[in-house]
Amino acid sequence: MPIIRFAFTERGMLPLLLFSLSIGSIFAFERSPDDQLLLVQVVIRHADRAAMHGWATNISEEVFFRGNGELSDEGIDNAFKQGLDYRERYVDSGFLDDRMLTNQISIRSSSVPRVLMSAGSFTSALFNQTDGGSTRVPPIFTKEPENDPLLVPPLDCLDGWDDVVAKYNLPSPKGAQKKKSPATRPGMKKTKKHSQALIALLKTEMPEDCKIVPADLIETIVAELPNSQITLPEEWIPCAQNGAKKLMFKYMELLAGAGEDLNVQRLQRTAGLLTATLLDNMAQMLNCTATECDEPKLRVYYTHDINVLAISFIFDALDMFQKKTPAFSSSIVFELRNGKFGPYVNFFLKNGQDAPFVETNLCETNCSLDAVVETFRATAHHQSE
Repeated sequence: MPIIRFAFTERGMLPLLLFSLSIGSIFAFERSPDDQLLLVQVVIRHADRAAMHGWATNISEEVFFRGNGELSDEGIDNAFKQGLDYRERYVDSGFLDDRMLTNQISIRSSSVPRVLMSAGSFTSALFNQTDGGSTRVPPIFTKEPENDPLLVPPLDCLDGWDDVVAKYNLPSPKGAQKKKSPATRPGMKKTKKHSQALIALLKTEMPEDCKIVPADLIETIVAELPNSQITLPEEWIPCAQNGAKKLMFKYMELLAGAGEDLNVQRLQRTAGLLTATLLDNMAQMLNCTATECDEPKLRVYYTHDINVLAISFIFDALDMFQKKTPAFSSSIVFELRNGKFGPYVNFFLKNGQDAPFVETNLCETNCSLDAVVETFRATAHHQSE
């Protein structure tokens, strides 16, 4: 079955078909435990947060005391747990110095508070404490959301929205931004075009197991389900575990321009620059020498579910989510290694802090770096960060 790719150019993104069963069928490499690990890059979603709107139970507002959209205390703990797993894999193994050398690690985060806080908790688990018992936390770099096309999806951009307007018979994007949502529950905010699309999804594609749940609480129960202090109404749990997650997955696809709602402009805005950055980092690391390299060995990009979903689509790992929205702290991992036949890339998905590292099998065996760059450069979008 042909794999659909997209060519990003200065004039936009153009469809490009690459007829291959997989890169691995052409570029297969023998793997060995002795192969040198050169670079690890991680694209990771923030940890557990409150719903963006509303509360599912009468204690939810107390449990999520920071407010709607903010990181919970369990989210802080889970980001730390995720960091411990990465410590075991990349620090305890000796790949990174456990004293935390700043030239070995680069942390880039969205400045949205829940993301920045997740990055801080994750990185505080990576390294040994000082002799005095203080936590060694590497510097975390960020930008204001409006100036961060790398990690903050520009959901309010009007371009590339015509297909959604037509599909769901929505008001024009400009008109949609002026309307307000029905404030039927606390926490509802002004309706923007992406919220209009969610409302349309709820009206036209509400899963059978969710019809008993108030429509404006679909996202809410997905966000609150993992929290150990929250007990959802029993009749809502099947929806929260299945239908609501699938509906939110469709919504994320739509916003990202990925999967069944493929839109080249939206996909380019969401993940084109990040794709280019990941590929450029690999090339830069390969150009280093063993003794004269200042390139970080671990690069972490802390971001949002839409970006994680878009990157997983570009690198053919979307099916691994099983059509359910990415878990909190879900991450895509890119390992650049040097083996018997030269440099290659391994791809992994770790879908949450309790999940294992699972190979995506993008290339069946391994991908040569040349093949990866040649194939995915077509999806890269270069612009100033």
